[in-house]
Amino acid sequence: MEVTSQPAAFEPKDFHTGLMSCCEDTSVCCYGCFCLTCLGCSIASEMNECCLCGLGM
Repeated sequence: MEVTSQPAAFEPKDFHTGLMSCCEDTSVCCYGCFCLTCLGCSIASEMNECCLCGLGM
């Protein structure tokens, strides 16, 4: 298969959150610290993906 078009460059954008905004949502922070596997599965299910997709697989 030959490549007929190249992907276009994207424009850089500003972050939606600040540097220390991770401390604003303590429930998710604690969830990730104490049960990373559960957090990965929760995020994957919110995105309609398989549970293992949230774990970087």
